[in-house]
Amino acid sequence: MKVQIIRSTVADGQVVKAGQIVSVTVDAAREIMRLGKAIPYEEKEPLIDRSVGLTSESQPKLVKRKPARKPKKTEPDD
Repeated sequence: MKVQIIRSTVADGQVVKAGQIVSVTVDAAREIMRLGKAIPYEEKEPLIDRSVGLTSESQPKLVKRKPARKPKKTEPDD
């Protein structure tokens, strides 16, 4: 069973660090999940590139920001 480690621990006799995804036995997975050191790992579907076929002609016109105004200079009071 694959689990994602959320706190460093030992699983199946191996030191594993937080963030790692490891494959362990079902019993070991249940134990470290019960201790709050791991969560079940679910593989996500790969992202699909939705920009395929888009051209710069189909994009909206780019709106640029106006340059910042300079502050007015004031004369010093005597």
